[in-house]
Amino acid sequence: MEQGTQKKNKLLGLLAEKYPTLESVYERLISLQAQLGLPKGIEHFMSDLHGEYESFFHILNNCSGVIREKVEYVFANRMTDEEKGEFCTLIYYPKEKNRAHARRAQGHARTVSGESRAASGTVEAHELQVSGEQGARLHPQAL
Repeated sequence: MEQGTQKKNKLLGLLAEKYPTLESVYERLISLQAQLGLPKGIEHFMSDLHGEYESFFHILNNCSGVIREKVEYVFANRMTDEEKGEFCTLIYYPKEKNRAHARRAQGHARTVSGESRAASGTVEAHELQVSGEQGARLHPQAL
């Protein structure tokens, strides 16, 4: 009986060091209670990742689909599906998306310049080409 009381007193002494006032005890209890009310995080267990860097990286970047769910929830009626997809891609891959945007802008500037040169006869029209993600660009021979 006495040993149990000693353990209890030791534990209370340690707690008193960490939480010296009644207010600090209440503050900690309220904080812990609030944490219990938060949603649980998502855990993923993946195996056989050998050579699957891109797939693994995509799962990490898109937070296993949670980002798309949140974008859909927030922007459901304010964006088209295509706009939401573009926005999600920007969130998943910001550096790559910004580089692609810069290349498109640069390609657009070259195309406008090329179109004016084509109109003046210095560049043949067949030298202009469209290149998927990067938009319209001049063929390398025209540069």
